[in-house]
Amino acid sequence: MDIAEILRPVLQSEAEQLVLAAKEHLLHATGDESRFRWLRKSAIAETIGAVVSDAGISVSAAGANARTAEHGDLHQAPAPFMRPALAARAAPFKQALGAAISQAVADAMARRR
Repeated sequence: MDIAEILRPVLQSEAEQLVLAAKEHLLHATGDESRFRWLRKSAIAETIGAVVSDAGISVSAAGANARTAEHGDLHQAPAPFMRPALAARAAPFKQALGAAISQAVADAMARRR
């Protein structure tokens, strides 16, 4: 049983869901929604992406504005969008991972019979 082969579709699907969740948290956060701030958020959302490897998923957003939005700075309070996305997707990811592994084990057991 090749674990990487089993996990790859789950990781790919979860990476897509994480990107969507991060964009949702970024673009629909409450607060000052001046045109400038909205354009900056839209620009950050365009940079959110994910990379899938056999070891896991890496989700990131590029640029100083993304770092400032997530962590804040002297002039702006943090408005995290990555952390809430990760927290929201933790349970569904665990469930999908467990289901994929259970199915692989069941398939392997069925082939042995």
